[in-house]
Amino acid sequence: TTTTTTTTTKPTTTTTTLVPGLGTDKCLLAELVPSEVTCNGTNMQYNPQLQACVRTATPCGVLTYKSPYGNFTTIRGRLSAKRFGTPDAFSNATAFQPSGDSISIWTTTGVHIFSYAVSYTVNNIAANCPDKGGNKPSSIVGNNFYCADDCEGDCRRDLTVYPNKLFTTYPIFEVTLPVAVDAVEVRICLDSGSNEEDLYLTSLTLEVDASCPAPITSCPLASVTPSLSSCVGTGIAYNSWLRVCERDQVPCGTMRFLSNYGNFTVLHGHLTALRSGTPDAFNSALSTGDSISIFDLDGNPIFAYAASYTTCNTSQNCPDAGGKQPPSSIGTNYYCTSDLNGPCYIDSSYPSTVYDQELFTNHPTFTVTLSQPIAGVEVRICLDESKRNEDLFLKSLDLQIDAQCPAPTTPRFQVTSRTTTSTRATTRLTTTTRTSTTTRETTSTTTTRRRRATEPTTTTTTRTTTTRTTTTTRSTTTTTAAPSFFDVLTSDPERSMFARLLDVAGMDIVLNSYGPGSDYGLTMFVPTNDALRREQALYDSLLVPRNQALLNTFILNHIVSDTYYGSRLNDGLTLTSWANRLLTISRGNRNIWVNNALIIQRNYLIYSSVIHTIDAPLTPAGFTTPTTTTT
Repeated sequence: TTTTTTTTTKPTTTTTTLVPGLGTDKCLLAELVPSEVTCNGTNMQYNPQLQACVRTATPCGVLTYKSPYGNFTTIRGRLSAKRFGTPDAFSNATAFQPSGDSISIWTTTGVHIFSYAVSYTVNNIAANCPDKGGNKPSSIVGNNFYCADDCEGDCRRDLTVYPNKLFTTYPIFEVTLPVAVDAVEVRICLDSGSNEEDLYLTSLTLEVDASCPAPITSCPLASVTPSLSSCVGTGIAYNSWLRVCERDQVPCGTMRFLSNYGNFTVLHGHLTALRSGTPDAFNSALSTGDSISIFDLDGNPIFAYAASYTTCNTSQNCPDAGGKQPPSSIGTNYYCTSDLNGPCYIDSSYPSTVYDQELFTNHPTFTVTLSQPIAGVEVRICLDESKRNEDLFLKSLDLQIDAQCPAPTTPRFQVTSRTTTSTRATTRLTTTTRTSTTTRETTSTTTTRRRRATEPTTTTTTRTTTTRTTTTTRSTTTTTAAPSFFDVLTSDPERSMFARLLDVAGMDIVLNSYGPGSDYGLTMFVPTNDALRREQALYDSLLVPRNQALLNTFILNHIVSDTYYGSRLNDGLTLTSWANRLLTISRGNRNIWVNNALIIQRNYLIYSSVIHTIDAPLTPAGFTTPTTTTT
């Protein structure tokens, strides 16, 4: 049982009419650009299609920011967001959630600072913003809020992500707190599930008054969002299903990063990872344990992120749970986590199950001061057993160094319009200058006529040659479109057999409507090639032209409307496929089944849709294998 005490002391609020730049009297507390690293929090994750931080549980997702400057009493800031579905401002505010459907800033001790609330309508009185007749916020919120109506006059209850960003025209808030604090929480709270209504955080900037020293110039050393181009090294590969960098040899895979700013002695960093199988922290035979570790280029360890699969087997626990201590070369420069609490569980399946809980998300950024300047680092993913037994997968990495690098010149707050660069299409403007010389021959004919028909007619012809030089400047725009939904889906060879069925059925046109720019999503359960080979007779028969109707039914039974991430596939959930058949979700031992098929890879995102890989096809009930006999 958790008891939360919330003080009702109201801080004073002043709002500016202009948006100033970063002043010398304020220190930067938070400047959020959504990513897999920055969206880490309690019930929070990054949505790459929305490019936003989103909550993963009802009612709230929370991001916490602790001041590196000590206590403060004044805070100012602004944020922007997108709306989904039907948030209704303060109409359902409760004592537990006094800020209504909003993104709010609170102190970690429970003092409300400021709320950005949203209403989807101006016609339903209770659901309106207060200035449109809607319910007023509680005394805890008071006047420290701003409420936006983003669909004037149109009561729309459809489940759509609206593209316009909210709160962008509202000036920054500034609040003086009754007591000094050293941390704040940013809470995305709505009283209904994310399948009915939601708010997505797209930007955030917070500043505080504090005795902040002159900022240390921190230069980027490495920032890895896994991809084919970023997962490069010795024994390192990109896993497109998990969207991670993984080792492809035993015991280690290594990535090397060299400084662009000369040698350095201070390193800051953070990473996140996924686990499979049974890593056993420092009980491993390796010097840095089963871990993802940072080394200097001479092989000396700097910091280690170790993992244990259990808290029950003492020898395989993290050190703080009775497990083996790290070697003296690591000392205290490590963090160890066990991502299964409670029962001792050993994953004996093959291949090992990959757990979708990200590790190390709650560990703060480490800072290590080195005894000697170094020129770069190596990041090693090392485990003492094969991939079928255990593994760690690098989900994100950010490393910074203290060095002399160019300082940013862009102000934190500015009124000027923002230029958005879309990653969905690349446009190249080419200016071509063409010079042409044209030679034109002109013939002038003069005819002299006599009055009398008996007199001959005299004709004089003069030829004139004119040369004209013309310079033409032409602008040519070449656009490279983003890959279609079908192209992305069929790009992985492990989906090639199911992709062939989609192609024969002509599903590419339908699926491509869920491609770049679509606000709608679907969920597809895709059987692996091995799964379809086990049903080879069925597979071959579906490719026979006269069985087109059966092929369509088979494919549609693997598709569901709406986006169901793994976290939404609750035990007992029933979904209706596009073939109008029921699909039942069941869970156990951290595994998920759809009907009798095990989901072996989860959450492969394609634009606004999600793909789950399964180990058996979802053959509709009563579906019989058609004959392939031909005459």
